[in-house]
Amino acid sequence: MFEKQTGKQLHWDSALRRFAGMTDIQQLAESVAINPQTLRNKLNPAQPHELTVIEMLRITHLTGDYTLLDGLLAQLGRLPSMKMADKTDCCDLPECILQITAATGSLANETVQMMADNRLSKLRKDTMVTQANQAVQNLAMFAYSIEERFHSISELPPVFKNTPITISKTNILPI
Repeated sequence: MFEKQTGKQLHWDSALRRFAGMTDIQQLAESVAINPQTLRNKLNPAQPHELTVIEMLRITHLTGDYTLLDGLLAQLGRLPSMKMADKTDCCDLPECILQITAATGSLANETVQMMADNRLSKLRKDTMVTQANQAVQNLAMFAYSIEERFHSISELPPVFKNTPITISKTNILPI
């Protein structure tokens, strides 16, 4: 009756599979008032049923798991989602840098293992995607913390405030 086109939403389909593999579908379906079999079908890219935006929002809000949202953003060519913390949640800069370094090292290790094995299993791929998303989130939190801590630094020293800025071909760097 319906034939779903495959291969067009690779990131979204992967996110659906990852989310379904990590979630108790029966319990979640009851919480969001969806028939469990219908929810299983909606989380299966091979089925014609699809999640609505409202269902995805409810599921994400209820579970606190942003896998589906991150898959959607990846499908659109965007970075993973990140909850921006309030001012009191700024990370300790040295600790934040260590977390970024650890996540990067872990990704490097996974890459070396992948190259040595000359293959990439689904579990390893999912692990690498999760680690990469966490590294991006750590970097964003680091940038946010820098902005929050040092937001009082003025853009230009007062001596330059009344100096007109001219742009000419000589002071534009080539790209």
